Amino acid sequence: MGYHMHVEGIKFLIKKKNKKKALEAIKSLNSDNGSGGRWEPESGKTKSWFSWVDTEEFMSAETLEAALEAWRWPVYFEGELCDGVTDITDLTFEGENLGDDVHLFSAIAPYVEDGSYIRMRGEDNEVWRWLFKDGECLEQGATITFEWPE
Repeated sequence: MGYHMHVEGIKFLIKKKNKKKALEAIKSLNSDNGSGGRWEPESGKTKSWFSWVDTEEFMSAETLEAALEAWRWPVYFEGELCDGVTDITDLTFEGENLGDDVHLFSAIAPYVEDGSYIRMRGEDNEVWRWLFKDGECLEQGATITFEWPE
């Protein structure tokens, strides 16, 4: 069980020259930071990992694209999984539930071009976006207003 979400809009760019450093940033994430894990009745949380993420898969990834896919954010180019030789200009979310995505985006934020964003909508129609600015990932909630017709 989790909180369902989907991408509503995206403008995203990681230049090819920054992909290796972005991959290193993902691999530097410590699984103890994640919200997923195993709990024992008497001792509480005994093991941690990132929700919905296969840690071994992203830690053994040889390309940024493979690491992003392990986090449920594959990179497609003209209908095929990206081959790793181009800039990353688009991501797709292939999960169902909100996980520890903000950890991923915060790690790669220094390598994402300013002004990039990923706009999401949750199962309760909440709208937010992850905005990349000055090497950081900002999570912003949205307020939707309607103007009175004139």
